[in-house]
Amino acid sequence: MNNKTNQNISIGYIYNFFLQFNITSAIWVLYLAFRGMSLVEIGILESIYHITGLCLELPSGALADLRGRKFCVVLGRAVDIISCALMIISNSFFGFAISFILSSAAMNLNSGAAEALIFDSLKELGEEKSYKKVWGQLVFVMSIAQGIAVLLGGVLSDVSFLYAYILGIIVQTIALLVAFNFNEPTVTCQQDYDNSKVENAFTNQVITSINVLKVRKCVLYIILFSALMGSLQTTVFFYSQQYFSNLGYTKTLIA
Repeated sequence: MNNKTNQNISIGYIYNFFLQFNITSAIWVLYLAFRGMSLVEIGILESIYHITGLCLELPSGALADLRGRKFCVVLGRAVDIISCALMIISNSFFGFAISFILSSAAMNLNSGAAEALIFDSLKELGEEKSYKKVWGQLVFVMSIAQGIAVLLGGVLSDVSFLYAYILGIIVQTIALLVAFNFNEPTVTCQQDYDNSKVENAFTNQVITSINVLKVRKCVLYIILFSALMGSLQTTVFFYSQQYFSNLGYTKTLIA
């Protein structure tokens, strides 16, 4: 089991590279505008994404505790592939809204679960103290992937938006196949579950979160500060796509 658990670290580097190889991150506003969505409708779609994320954050954490980290990671990639496919075939605001809901659900299924899978693997190996170092290296790998993907997405979308989204599906399919190679650490493996356990897990998540915020006020302040800065950064990052397009820049230069 230790050998299999140790493999999770190596697999984690590959998985997170493809996870963050987000081809469409710098072009999706332009794509939706190209498909007939107004900036107001695009803003509503982004709001739907974040509201869905807010609603699913705790339930997805409870699911990871009950069914395992690997289950959530694999399910998240499968849901994201469906979301990306819907972005291609949808022709209405409703269709795009469903895609954004699924994309947010995929993000929540992966958020926390992937990190916890790595931490639990290190814990099982007795090397949990090296988590910060390992996760720092993973963040470096993810940043490289994001940088390459953003530029490549712009280049492809200058040829055709369709190429960028098809490649996005291919990349996430690779991430899904890689995720199947994870091994669930025994410290988190739970074989049996029922409705009462689901309810208890969710309740425990809420109670624990509230207690942490009560005891450690600095965590609450950091969360609020991060949310404020993140909302400003997100608004500028996404709407600048259309702004630069209006100035006449190509999608490659925008990326």
